[in-house]
Amino acid sequence: MKFIDKNREPASLLRWKRQNREYKNILWKYLRSDVRSEIKKSLLDEQGHICCYCCMRINSSNSQIEHLKPKASNKFPQNKFDYKDNLLASCDGGSEYNKANNTNVSHCGKKKKDWYNQDLLVSPLCQFCEEYFIFTSRGEILPSTEESKKTKAVTTIRKLGLNAYDLRDYRKRAITSFIMNHPEFTTKTSSERNEAVQTLIRRLREKDNKHMFDEFCTTIISVLKQYIEE
Repeated sequence: MKFIDKNREPASLLRWKRQNREYKNILWKYLRSDVRSEIKKSLLDEQGHICCYCCMRINSSNSQIEHLKPKASNKFPQNKFDYKDNLLASCDGGSEYNKANNTNVSHCGKKKKDWYNQDLLVSPLCQFCEEYFIFTSRGEILPSTEESKKTKAVTTIRKLGLNAYDLRDYRKRAITSFIMNHPEFTTKTSSERNEAVQTLIRRLREKDNKHMFDEFCTTIISVLKQYIEE
């Protein structure tokens, strides 16, 4: 998970709201398709084309507009069209069932469905969301060792299916590929390696020249930090 610095809502959504003063009472499915398309494009751009929950690479065809506070429930009608505080772009969530591994592999928005608990969900709109999780070189996601963060992290991992088999495998491959493409930091002295790792971490925190973040960037950052010696 990576903090999402939200942009202004798309002009088409703002116009639609002005034209439909009672929009809070309108079902999401009745929002015009062209407005939804512009919303998704804006979300993808601001997120650097990675999923709001797992940081998998996403595009317009393998993603969905995610409501942090669910739209299907009547609990949050005021947030249904709230771009800044409620709309995100999630991956398509994988498949429901993997026969080969006898596991349920759905994850992210698809797994979360209509669940929401402000006290138990780590939100990508939280500036410090990365601090709730630790990743291993095997691609596994673990909760922070800090007691104040552990319960929230454990619940989020479970409710979003962030340790789904497919996700762990994708993350492991991303980590392995990154390290193989940057062998220099594994062969240097401690001080040189620390400097090389810090440089790589700084780069991973920025979008590239295509305005995209690296896929699973926060996973790789977490693993890289384990190479740093005090």
